[in-house]
This record gives sequence, C-alpha cells and structure tokens, in this order.
Amino acid sequence: MPQVFAEAGCVYMAHSPLARGVLASARPLPFAAGDYRGVMPALSIEGQAKIRQRAALNCIDIGGRDGLRSTLRWVLKQGANVIAVVGARSAAQVNQAAAALN
Repeated sequence: MPQVFAEAGCVYMAHSPLARGVLASARPLPFAAGDYRGVMPALSIEGQAKIRQRAALNCIDIGGRDGLRSTLRWVLKQGANVIAVVGARSAAQVNQAAAALN
C-alpha cells in the first residue's frame, strides 16, 4: 500500500503501528474493564496471537524497547513517504518512542 501512495505522490500514515499496544508488550494484553480495545475482536487474545505471528514473519521483535524499536524501524523502512503515528498515554511513552528511533 505505501508504494501505491508513493506513486501518487502521497504520504502513507501508518496509524497504530504498534497494534494498539500489542507489539509493545512481551505477552498478550488483558485489557481492563472499560478499555475500548477489549471489545475489538482483532485485539482478543486470539487476535493478538495472529498479530504477533504476522510480526514474527517480518522479523519484528515483540515487547519492550526492542519491540518498539524494531516495529517502528520496520514501518519506516516501507518507504520514504511513510509516517508512523504512535499513540501515547503518557509523556514517558512519548519519550520511549522517540528514543526507539535513535
């Protein structure tokens, strides 16, 4: 998909490159009551397993700073026209994402 956008002279925005936090965790996430991610079928425990399998096929480490780093670098290597939009719930998470790119 990024290549199609590049051919059209457009930027591709990778929304939620960490799969709503799944790839930032070393193990499947149980979501707290009231967390909207808990009702998304793609983020069920089974869905998370599929996400992790796809990530492994692309040689993406999962969990922690190395998972964050390898995921963001993989996304950005998809093309010069790709922008990764990383969600954060705290200043610490913003700092972790920025540090992962160094």
